[in-house]
Amino acid sequence: MGNYSRKKLYLDPFMDMYNSEIISYRISKRPNTEGIMENLEKAISQTNGYPYCRIFHSDQGWALSDESFMGIC
Repeated sequence: MGNYSRKKLYLDPFMDMYNSEIISYRISKRPNTEGIMENLEKAISQTNGYPYCRIFHSDQGWALSDESFMGIC
């Protein structure tokens, strides 16, 4: 067999809990707050026309407990 290496990828999805639709997602080589925040802003803009109130719930992981996350939501 040929040479290969294993590498991790990180998936940051935002899912509509009502219908399980993925609203936005991001795949990256390493987790970082800036990328997650960009993805959150994308999810917010994708749901601007929704007729119901939006609530963004997190698992309170390291990136989403950052002060910049609290400032957006």
